[in-house]
Amino acid sequence: MKISIIVPVYNVERYIEECLKSVMEQNFGGALECIVVDDCGSDSSMAVVERLTGAYTGPIEFRIISHDRNRGLSAARNSGIRAASGDYVSFLDSDDRLLPGAIAAMAVVAEKFSGVDIVQGDMWLKNPTRFMDFLCVSPVLFPEYSDDRAWCSRSLLTEIPMTACGKLIRREFITGNDLYFCEGLLHEDDMWRVCAARQVRSVAFCFTPVYFYRNDNADSIIHRKDKTLSFVSRLKIIGNMVDGFGQSDYRGECRYLFDALQFAGKAQVWECIGDKALAGAELRRLDRMARKSRLPGLFRFMIRYMTLPVRIGDSMFVRPFYLSFINRSFNKLMAEG
Repeated sequence: MKISIIVPVYNVERYIEECLKSVMEQNFGGALECIVVDDCGSDSSMAVVERLTGAYTGPIEFRIISHDRNRGLSAARNSGIRAASGDYVSFLDSDDRLLPGAIAAMAVVAEKFSGVDIVQGDMWLKNPTRFMDFLCVSPVLFPEYSDDRAWCSRSLLTEIPMTACGKLIRREFITGNDLYFCEGLLHEDDMWRVCAARQVRSVAFCFTPVYFYRNDNADSIIHRKDKTLSFVSRLKIIGNMVDGFGQSDYRGECRYLFDALQFAGKAQVWECIGDKALAGAELRRLDRMARKSRLPGLFRFMIRYMTLPVRIGDSMFVRPFYLSFINRSFNKLMAEG
């Protein structure tokens, strides 16, 4: 088995050495390549990469791919996928690191369940919070393996860690189903899982911690104060689910939409949007799409509610009744489904 690790690099000079050293210290006995994608940052990240890889004499093959301009995380991952030759790919963000023995541990699971689409590993968090607990996996919550397509689809949408990292993903599962990352979008991992849930046929779990996830990088794009791009991206992801509703597990789709629409509909989110005209236009587009879709009425109603002015939708007279109604309706929907 050959495994390709894909590392996009953009303005991470404080973290890239630790990241690459964690790759160099892997003890996987099979063929291992690491594809570093230079996404044209403005700091000295690539100088560090060239110094480390130039001095490295171990068995791992390091390759550097350079973009001609900054194109974003999704494009960098896609470039890595197209250059990869491994049976499985593993995405590693350049401000994170692999834990010792990570690739070997996940490879054992992939070899045990030959041809499995996704192997999900356990993850450690920097500054863990209750909100981030969903990035961890446990044998209490998950089986070692499942090829129940409905379960895999539902779990990918609702339970399995959303991030593309901390996984081995069969390369032909990506390329054969056109599961490349959506460029020009934030929350690209979320969009990827929505699309992957329509195709996944098997998932296995590695309960050994394999990945150190850093959520305290103040330079990360997710920490921008203006949430316009974040909000618009979330609406586009919801729109993808609306457009393809019925192609994944029904209960998983319903659970996903219910949670996503509640989050996106919070008044606190709207207050952080700088370009409200752009966000409003995308919201109206989603509303038009929902009205023409096969969505259950509850979700069409939730989307329409989001189009209300905040002063109305979040008022003390409207909001409590709305929350009570959608929760009752959702419980009924799931009971009937």
